[in-house]
Amino acid sequence: MTVKEISEIIELLPMYLCYIYPGYITMFLFYYFRALTLSDTKAKVIKSIVLSYLYIIMSRCYIIPRLNALACFNISNQYDSLEFNIVLIILAVVVPYLIYMFLYKNGLMETILRKLGIETTMDRNEIQMLQRKYSDNIWIYVYLKNGNIMYEGSLTEQELEHGKSRFFCLSKYRKRLIKTNGKLKTLADYSQDEKEKVLIYFDQISHFEIANVDKQE
Repeated sequence: MTVKEISEIIELLPMYLCYIYPGYITMFLFYYFRALTLSDTKAKVIKSIVLSYLYIIMSRCYIIPRLNALACFNISNQYDSLEFNIVLIILAVVVPYLIYMFLYKNGLMETILRKLGIETTMDRNEIQMLQRKYSDNIWIYVYLKNGNIMYEGSLTEQELEHGKSRFFCLSKYRKRLIKTNGKLKTLADYSQDEKEKVLIYFDQISHFEIANVDKQE
């Protein structure tokens, strides 16, 4: 590779980066807001390029011309200009936040879907849907694989994403022994103590039940 070819690549590098990093920032933040991990795959790289392309079109054809129409602005639309990249970064940060709020926080998207007769939920899983519907207060029974042990308590936190250590966290919990006759013996009772919590990993769980939503006892 000649010095001229290297120089040409260096000159084009800002443009190449502009077609990658804004979309990647958007996807990273959107996943972060949903407590998910952004894995690096070819599909996500392609999506980040598509998003970046849309941001560039919006910036060069709509946002920057209108900002420059104001007397106090003179923003360059060149790929290597600081102002242009600041506009891209602002878009990359604001857009995922607005989408997250629209889809998951204010309930507007689900209201629109219900009016259209669409039953799709925006939640990551069934438990998250129930938590949101019942004000985060779900009473859950967790049965362990090893031994006749069962925990019951209020589900406060959970990690259900594949690829991570998946778990349930229960507060105000009871630890029970399931006897051979099916009756329960209480081994520990923290049902009156909000500070006591137990972390149960999925690989320890035989099955679980969700019962009596809004149960306090």
